[in-house]
Amino acid sequence: MKPLAGRKLAFLSSSTGWGGLEQNLLRHARWMQALGADVTLCTVPDSPLHRAAASTAPEREGGFWAVLPFARQPRYFPHLAAWRLARRLRGVHVVWARDPRDLAFAGLTARKLGAAFLFQQGMQIARKKRSFVHRVRFGRVTWWVTPLECLRQEALANTPLRADQTRLIPLSLDPRWFAPAPPRSEARRALGLPENGLVVGIFGRIDPLKGQDVFLRALAAAPDWQGLIVGEPTVNAPGNYLEQLHALSRELGIEDRLHWLPHRDDLRPAYACLDAFALCSAAETFGMVTLEALASGCWVLGTDSGGTPEILREQTGTALFAPGDARGLARHLRAIADRAVSDPSTGAGPTSQRWTRPDLNRFRSDEVAARWIQLISSLPS
Repeated sequence: MKPLAGRKLAFLSSSTGWGGLEQNLLRHARWMQALGADVTLCTVPDSPLHRAAASTAPEREGGFWAVLPFARQPRYFPHLAAWRLARRLRGVHVVWARDPRDLAFAGLTARKLGAAFLFQQGMQIARKKRSFVHRVRFGRVTWWVTPLECLRQEALANTPLRADQTRLIPLSLDPRWFAPAPPRSEARRALGLPENGLVVGIFGRIDPLKGQDVFLRALAAAPDWQGLIVGEPTVNAPGNYLEQLHALSRELGIEDRLHWLPHRDDLRPAYACLDAFALCSAAETFGMVTLEALASGCWVLGTDSGGTPEILREQTGTALFAPGDARGLARHLRAIADRAVSDPSTGAGPTSQRWTRPDLNRFRSDEVAARWIQLISSLPS
């Protein structure tokens, strides 16, 4: 029997975007279903999350899978909508949310159901949230699940949450990230990159908060490097940041050293192309790309903010720079280039040292799954 058989979980998101919050919510919903839970995913009709959940049903070896649409609700006081949704979710044991704007709606729905309310933190809480309204909203949380200790401490310092409400469960790497990576030359040929020379990458949403402009400015000051950018613009974002980036690359004179690829579900070949990976986000709560880059064995350069320092702490082949500091990133890239060597066996141009894969066992999916199973199974049947 599956470990979560008989447990009924409702995942709720009123988001109309398609970023890490939404993708990881869907990933966890499918994961819990594979572990035997009966899963209902409550989403806004025609949102990217709704389309993704409805178009690709998960494997059926676990519990059932349902996608339930609901009208997008305001951040505060959605009492009537919560009552209506609760009537459609009778028998649910856990209401699970990730987006801060869903705290009130999901919490009220859980209360009306008599269910546990699990909030999986995906954003930093940098400002105090201790008003009466915040005390009510955070008071409805049964489990506040956070991926890093620094984020747990931040939540305890800035919200009315109690320590006994918090749990530490990281995001996870599935087994494919622990398998051997494809050879670098093969990966570069497959993606249309030059086989020789140093390549630094930045992967994720094309968005000002992700710092692709910082990446371009650093590349301009590190002439030995080529850049690989993988991603697509944020859905419904104002302005045209992608056009601005192309204009900046022309202004900096680095167009011939840049390679652009659209979003791809399997990033392993892209990581295999790299000598270094750059995380340029202003403040990344928990960057899955950071974990994936560590698992790939390349240099990992990240901003000294959010959860990144905790993830990179004591790992070899890593370095930190201040958010927005293109010069700092460029210094790290030039230092790596100074240490690069040519491979006489292949005649390849300069390549950086590939690091031995760090100890990432605490992020293995089976290790993390055991924590989720223990938490959800602690509820009475």
